[in-house]
Amino acid sequence: MVFQFKLPDIAEGVHEGEIVAWHVKPGQAVKEDQDMVEVMTDKATVMIKSPRTGTIADLLAKEGQVVKVGDVIVTIQEGTDAPKAAPAAAASPAAKPAEEEKTLFDLPTDFSGGSKLKKQQASAPKPVSAAAGATSTQVPATAAAPQAQPASRSTTLAAPAIRWQARERGIDLNTVPASGPNGRVTSADWQAFLARGPAQQQPQGHATAFGAPHAPQIVLGAMDEPMALKGLRKAIFENMQRSEAHAVPFTYWDEADVTELVKLREDAKALAHGMGVRLSYLPFIVKAVVAALKKFPDINAWSDEHNRTLVRKREYHIGIATATERGLTVVVIRDADRKSIFEIAREIETLAEKARTGKATREELTGSTFTITSLGKSGGLGATPVINHPEVAILGIHKIEARAVADQETRQVVVRDRMNISGSYDHRWIDGHVAAEFQQHVISLLSQPNLLLLGHL
Repeated sequence: MVFQFKLPDIAEGVHEGEIVAWHVKPGQAVKEDQDMVEVMTDKATVMIKSPRTGTIADLLAKEGQVVKVGDVIVTIQEGTDAPKAAPAAAASPAAKPAEEEKTLFDLPTDFSGGSKLKKQQASAPKPVSAAAGATSTQVPATAAAPQAQPASRSTTLAAPAIRWQARERGIDLNTVPASGPNGRVTSADWQAFLARGPAQQQPQGHATAFGAPHAPQIVLGAMDEPMALKGLRKAIFENMQRSEAHAVPFTYWDEADVTELVKLREDAKALAHGMGVRLSYLPFIVKAVVAALKKFPDINAWSDEHNRTLVRKREYHIGIATATERGLTVVVIRDADRKSIFEIAREIETLAEKARTGKATREELTGSTFTITSLGKSGGLGATPVINHPEVAILGIHKIEARAVADQETRQVVVRDRMNISGSYDHRWIDGHVAAEFQQHVISLLSQPNLLLLGHL
């Protein structure tokens, strides 16, 4: 008997997942509860185990493919009889070539992954060997018969959903062939246009109605190595693109005197060590940020563009950007306002280890209301951190170093421990003076860290 295994409902609010890696192959014998496939939802990677003992008959989803909950992703021949290999022509629709795969793009009508739109995934062009004596430049296979571009129009009628999709792709709707009344682009026109592929949708370097040129198709050289966009890197790619499309950021830099913070941490390290806690500067920064967010509630908020509202969050779930071998991951310290510095330190260490090993849960990776990013000792002098949409701000922390500064009272040059702070803010919601006052409040608390130990902060 052949058992059809469907992608299960891994967690509440999850509607789809990306196949990260298969741990089985067709014809392989498997046992119940044996590791079978890694699936990523948002940024959480979950190992799904085999529900049956038998033999893998067919894998119906490729690595890097996004599948919906309830889709059949693998079939298992129960018992000891191995299934016959399926003919190549009978490949299932779920195993289409990469260039035909589609992924899903979140439409920000809510922040739990509820609303989705399909987005065509552009495939990398494949190189064609150059003839003897020709140059080393490779020619994409699809370039042999380019389709003629439609004549450009000055105005085009289309449904709001089509306009939104065109804006997300940087496509000028005036170049889409229209068959509807009065030159209206119908849904069928739009789907036919997308099916032609990115190379034919717009000529290279052609400026769209939104001012930005459409990305040219990349021509691969003989020594080039295209890397497939999948797993965590794919999630990062889409999140960063979403942030760029749905924020108008500006960055504010300032400098903090953290001499007293350095002393306090040094004094507390022995106590923390006795509690089994590795005490960094980050827990102090989290507490200072939470105190400042209480004073500036518009910064502890989400941007709801669909309803054009700023959603102030009553919880203080602080995201901590964490570097892993697979890419940057944001772990979330939930209810940071209710936790002590030592509790935050222990949780940061635990969540960072889970992120590095791919064991963090969905709850531990989602729902942040404000994010802090830090590169620690290699943090440089400054940066322009990217806002973690739908949040409206992010704070970048940089390295602490001894600097010669002028004492404002004695007018003498002294050596102090200083640290640069760079925050990025969505200017649609946050004005410059508010961002400056917020960061200066954080700085005042870091310069007087004993205040962080007071209960009302």
